[in-house]
Amino acid sequence: MPFGVRHIGLFLFHCRERQAFRANAFGTSCDDGSYRLTAEFSSMLGQATFRTFFTDTIEAGLFNAMALTKTARKHRIQQNHGFLYGEKYTAFDVMCLCGWAAEQVPQNVGGYRLDADTGSLPIFIKYEASQYGDRFLNPSEIEWFSKNKNNRSLTSNEFRWLLNGTEHTPEWQNRHFVPVFIRRKAEEQEKSYYFIGSAVALDDVRESVNRSEDGSESKVVVSTLNLIKPVDPELYRHLTGKSAL
Repeated sequence: MPFGVRHIGLFLFHCRERQAFRANAFGTSCDDGSYRLTAEFSSMLGQATFRTFFTDTIEAGLFNAMALTKTARKHRIQQNHGFLYGEKYTAFDVMCLCGWAAEQVPQNVGGYRLDADTGSLPIFIKYEASQYGDRFLNPSEIEWFSKNKNNRSLTSNEFRWLLNGTEHTPEWQNRHFVPVFIRRKAEEQEKSYYFIGSAVALDDVRESVNRSEDGSESKVVVSTLNLIKPVDPELYRHLTGKSAL
């Protein structure tokens, strides 16, 4: 499916029909896998002004999506569950493209959130701008710290999910989608993150203690995220301010 069609269709029908957006649903799915417009939205399209603005929005979205497709093909960038390497996404974009049943308040998502229904756990890293030590070990690996709320351990729900099946890497990747997004320090006031790929394995997973500036301690889990492929030198330098060598 073309990139533009996938993203526009996903946004209008797959995401909007779910409960977080049900009050403004555009469409609903049918038993045969197709979609139909809701009666309410069909009525709205009968209004000339609304139809004009709506059509303009769709056309602009498709134009931008096709431009992204052209750029991705030029640089031989493949989709990863609908995400494009090096592009920027907000937490809302990520929830939508991952197909979550309900929108979550970004503050509640924090640095990551497990959605077991879709088998996804997106990770959001504010590079060198948080109380954690998340950092690149090299272009292929990131040292990642869990949240320090509620004392995380290896028996916490998200880590039981992450570690389930890690001994069989191909099967683990089929059941676990762990996209990684990074916001660089110079852009800490922005809401979007760069998509750098997905984690395909976790190594050196261990429990530790995080000490905050006020001296309080909390239990955390530290691990090494192995990315699906190394971050290219240009983006790596952009994110970290350091050479990949």
